[in-house]
Amino acid sequence: MLSCRCLAVWQGLVARRQQLMELEQIGQQISVLAAGRAAFRAWHEVVMLRKRHQDTMLAIITSVLRRQLLTAWSSWTTYVSRRQQQKDDLQELSEVNRQRIWQQSFTAWRSALQEKFQLAQAVETLTTNMLRRSIQHWKAWVDQKVDWRNFEAVAMQTLLRTR
Repeated sequence: MLSCRCLAVWQGLVARRQQLMELEQIGQQISVLAAGRAAFRAWHEVVMLRKRHQDTMLAIITSVLRRQLLTAWSSWTTYVSRRQQQKDDLQELSEVNRQRIWQQSFTAWRSALQEKFQLAQAVETLTTNMLRRSIQHWKAWVDQKVDWRNFEAVAMQTLLRTR
C-alpha cells in the first residue's frame, strides 16, 4: 500500500508541477500580451504625435504656399498688363511705318521673283541650245558612222566582184 500511496503522491506532485508549469506559461503569455499592449499604446502615441506634427506642418506649409501663390499671381497679372501695354505701344508705333515697309518689301519681293524667273528662262534657253547642239553633233557623228559603214560595204562588194 505504501507504494500505491507513494505513487499517488508522486502523481499528485507531477500533476501540481504540470499545473504550475501551465500557470507559468499562462503568466508569461499574459506578460507578453501586456507588454504587447504597452508597446502598441506607445507606438499609437508616437503615431498620433507624428500625425499632429504633420498636420501642423501641413497647415504652416499651406499658409506659406497660399501667400506665395497670391504674390506670384499678383506679379504675373502686373507683368501681363505691363506687357500688353508695351505691345499696344509698339503696335501704335509700327502702324505708321507699316504701309511703307510693306510696299518696299513687296517691291523687293517682286524684283527678286522677276530676277529668278529671268534666270530660270536663261538657264532653260542655254540648256535647250546646248541640248540641241549636242543632238545635232551626235546625229552628225552617227550619220558619218553609217555612211562610212555603207561605204565600206560597197567597197567590199566592189572588191569581191572584181576578183
